[in-house]
Order: sequence, then C-alpha cells, then structure tokens
Amino acid sequence: MGMTPLPGLILATRTDTNPDHLHAFLSHHLQVCEHAVVLVDHRPGESPSSALNQCLRFGGRVTAIAREDAQFHNGRTCSALQDAVKKHGGSVVLHLDKDEYCKNLHDIEGIYRRILSGESDYAEGRMICRFAVGGRLHEDWLESFADYCAAAPVRSHVLGQYGFPDVKCYLTRFPHICLHHGDRRWKKDPQGMPLEHFRWGIKCMEKALAKISQHPGGIKNSILHRERNVTGRTGDFLNKLDKGFRPNAWGIAGWMDYGDVYRAIAKALPEDGLFCEVGVFKGRSLTYMGEYLALLGKPAKAIGYDWFNPDWTAWSGKRPMIGGDSDDWMGIVRGNLEAFCPWNTPEIRRASSWDSAAHHEDASVDAVWIDAGHDTESVRRDVEAWMPKIKDGGIMAGHDIDLQGVRNGLKCLGVEWRKVSKRSWVAIGGKFHDPMP
Repeated sequence: MGMTPLPGLILATRTDTNPDHLHAFLSHHLQVCEHAVVLVDHRPGESPSSALNQCLRFGGRVTAIAREDAQFHNGRTCSALQDAVKKHGGSVVLHLDKDEYCKNLHDIEGIYRRILSGESDYAEGRMICRFAVGGRLHEDWLESFADYCAAAPVRSHVLGQYGFPDVKCYLTRFPHICLHHGDRRWKKDPQGMPLEHFRWGIKCMEKALAKISQHPGGIKNSILHRERNVTGRTGDFLNKLDKGFRPNAWGIAGWMDYGDVYRAIAKALPEDGLFCEVGVFKGRSLTYMGEYLALLGKPAKAIGYDWFNPDWTAWSGKRPMIGGDSDDWMGIVRGNLEAFCPWNTPEIRRASSWDSAAHHEDASVDAVWIDAGHDTESVRRDVEAWMPKIKDGGIMAGHDIDLQGVRNGLKCLGVEWRKVSKRSWVAIGGKFHDPMP
C-alpha cells in the first residue's frame, strides 16, 4: 500500500496460543503502526511458542509477551496488555483482537491526528463479520488481508443479533486500552470506521468449547447457541446473515435506494439465472447485486449495460465523477466490481440501452432492470427492446417512476406497473412476475 507508519501509534493485541490469523493481522496493521505489542495469553500446560514465533518474524517491530493464567478474565488480560504498552511508550493505541481488521487503513491517520490534537479521545467502530459465499465458513489460516478478503467476500453484521457486543472502541489516547469494560465516558468520534471482523473460521465450534473451558462461567449457553447456528448454517443464522448484510457497494457513488427490490429479484432468480442491468453509472447497484448473490451462494449471472458516453455526463453535470473518457469510465466500474465482488464478478458491456437487448435471444433473460435515459422516448425504446427478451414469469422493473418521462414511456406500450420501494416500479400482469412481497 506504500504507507508510512504513524509516529507513536502502537498496535496492542492479545492472542491465545493458536497462531491462526496472527501474521496476516500484524502484517496488515504494521503498515500504519510504528510498533506492536502482543500479549500471548496461555493456560498452564499450553505452549505459547507458535504464537511467539509468528511475532519473531517481524524482528524488533513487535514486542511479544507470554502470560500464563489458569482462567481467562477480560479485565486481567486488558490490564496486563495495558501495562505492557506502558513499558514501550507511545501516544495513541490501536487496540484490536487478532480476528479484527481495520479495513480502510488510510482513514486511521485522520482519527489519529484528531486524537493527538485533543479534538477526540477515541474512535469507535462497528464490527462487521465476514463470511465465505453463501454464509459458509472460511479457512482459519490465512497469510494476508488479501487472502482474507478473497476467502470471505460477504460482509454481515450479525454479532449484535446473537447478543454479543458489536461496537468497539479501538483507537484511543495512550495509555487507555481497557476497552471492553469499565469507564466509557469518552467522547464518541463520528468518523469511527467499521472493523472487518474475521468471524467465523472453520474451527469456530472447537474454539468456542475451548473458550468456554477458560472462562469462569456465565457465557456457555450464549456462545454455544451462536456457534451451533453458525456452524450448522441454520435458518436462524441465514436470516440474521441476510438481515445484517452490509454491502461494500454503499461506498460507491450513485443513487441506489432500491436494495429491497434487488434482494427480491436475487431471491427470485433461478440458480443459473440471468439478470441484466441497463444503466450502470459507477456500478453501485450492479455491485450490490453481485454481493447479494454471493450472500445467497447463488451462481446466477449479472450483466450491466451502459454506453459509457462522457457526453451524457457533460450536460448532466456528472462528468467529474467518471473520469475523462469512455475507457476511464469503464475502468472505474470494472475496478469497483472486481474489488467488491470477488466471487462471480458481474460483467459489463458497452452498448446503448436499447441496442444492448440484441445481445440476448428472445425469452432468455430472467430479470431486467431499466435505469438508463428517463425521457419518454428513451424509456419507450428500452422497454420495447427488452420485453421480448424476458422469459415467461420473468421480471421487468426499473427506477425513477416519480419522473413523468418514465411513466409516459411505460404508458406508451401499455405496460401495467406498480410502485415499489421508494421510487421504483415493477411490471405486473401478462408474463411478468412481481417479486416484491
């Protein structure tokens, strides 16, 4: 990433004797941290050597301390870690467990500067769990953050839904690192970013049982309930995974306010289905569809069509958002799709919205989304070109039904529709299927 460590920023973490994730975790965060302090917490009879050896790979940039304790206690381990950080010194502490990641490292510097200036005392982030395709579990041993993102492309906020804390204070003024309990009177930093959480790997039940044996009590039932649901991919877990879906697509510029419609379409698609999006802009909604199909574990195909003509953005005032020319624009969209949809990446093709229909045989498309030109003639031509391409029982829908041009275009062709979501429409009657509840 070509980043420079921030002076006085200390990474503080604690780990058990299992070295899984530790090298990847340290490699990632030492890009911005000057030094790391690792507390290896182990029980009598356990050897800390594997975890300590991982720390040695970083030479003098990591201080590793082995601490034996017969029974895990959150307060004691936080206090021991805080004492270890005090011995090393520093001005700001980044405190994370080894299965937690700050995804956007470039954002840390701004928060770090605010803490140094006294504007903020700490930063708080929401822990986002990551899962493999279809909510499945990923390998425990990953060498890098890139490996982690490839293994777990789906982000979902499920911790809080199982009764576990989902917000963490993770960046603080030195020496405060006792963040899981006690005094929480710091001023909240509104710029606190989400953490990318490692839960859950394939050994989650094994680790849960070990954790239960190490705690003094009171958490057995809640941990077992959570891990049994996750390991078994039960209906309860899949519902929580769906409810807690947090798409990377929200980080892309655009006007998508119809996530509920895209979810309904994705669920209605057959496993080998085909979805076409007409009007891509920067790929926000197409990325969303790719991510949500990954969440469902459904290998349906998604294709986006746009003419990628910068002349349109010149008069619409949006040219600065897409680069200098058509290739620049396509490059931005393709980069977004590849970065945020590592599984079954949607395809993009350059074509006018009505000519793009010629890429498909009649009755070969399961669903099409119309969101290109919004004047009457453009909508009429788009709908007329795509109607024959949709299978019986397929879906035709689109955006901006609040605009007169969209309504007039549908009326010209006698298409019956109903308004769904905030500003969207779905064709009803005849061969069309309405996927919305």
